[in-house]
Amino acid sequence: MSAKGHWPWDCETCDNGFHTKDDADDHMDEEDHWSTECNTCDRQFDFQHSMAQHMIDNDHGQDTMASDMVRLWRSSKIYQDIETIFDNKWYHDDKEGSIQSIYFNRRYSYLFDQVPKGWRRYFHGTQRACHVGRSGDYLNLCSKKACSLCGILRNGFKLPERDGSNMFGGGIYSTSVSSKANNYAWNHRIRSKLHGIILCLVYIGKFERLQQADNWKEAPAEGCSSVMGATLDQGGVLQYNEAVVYNRSAILPIGLIMYTRTPL
Repeated sequence: MSAKGHWPWDCETCDNGFHTKDDADDHMDEEDHWSTECNTCDRQFDFQHSMAQHMIDNDHGQDTMASDMVRLWRSSKIYQDIETIFDNKWYHDDKEGSIQSIYFNRRYSYLFDQVPKGWRRYFHGTQRACHVGRSGDYLNLCSKKACSLCGILRNGFKLPERDGSNMFGGGIYSTSVSSKANNYAWNHRIRSKLHGIILCLVYIGKFERLQQADNWKEAPAEGCSSVMGATLDQGGVLQYNEAVVYNRSAILPIGLIMYTRTPL
């Protein structure tokens, strides 16, 4: 540790500088010195949950800072918490999922540990067309159009075309069930035993529950922030839940879970 400005990595809050990014991150974790500055408009906030709400209201939430995602040690609390959620929410009995590594944007550590009111920790499965997440402490994102995974980690989520092909219209889908997200996590034209699921913070807020499909839906009911598909025991058609948001800043990609899946 030394004076800020003389070393490659600086604390975002105080005047300390560090030899390595890991040392800087550890310091900011220990001292709670992560910045609460919006990365789009530079506005400062007293609390991270206030910053999160600001990003939703102003569509400032998709500066994902994939370069800030680092590989977690298995002994770290966040790794173990994510692994527990992933394992406990793996409901499908035809495959077994086993986490191999987790990359996490430690800028969101506080929001992960103390999820603000209205937010939930959900999973999003998508197509991977490169070997991102195979090794290394940092993510090496590709620029392939077919690699939705790298596109989301680099540029954030984008609303899909509303073409009637999605169950609840042109929103962004996520689920609390890791094994359901696994059904959408595919490797495209690459040979790899690894698959990737994105860990997200999703603003659910007050939601509209839908029992039936509405393929052309473009927004939740008035006064609601999201749509929640009803499961069979709730009178719906889904076996496991899924949430849909129609505002791209209501879903923040904060981590990448690399795992293997084995048929049972």
